[in-house]
Amino acid sequence: MSDEPVKPGYIKLVQLKTEGKLQKGDKVETQHLGVCEVTCIQSADSIVVKNAAGKYFNLSGFGFSAKVVDRA
Repeated sequence: MSDEPVKPGYIKLVQLKTEGKLQKGDKVETQHLGVCEVTCIQSADSIVVKNAAGKYFNLSGFGFSAKVVDRA
């Protein structure tokens, strides 16, 4: 993982439980929020994260093609 700062509007994947699969409990980073924990995946382009202060934020509009898989 590189130590480059996160660019505005980007989400950096910091720690994934499973390589190539974003899921609840993973760590992501944004320029404004810093490192956050993924608490909910709402859709292919919308996730909810919790920052270090315990506040929740909706991050959306990623601009890439993702696939949501419903685990049964």
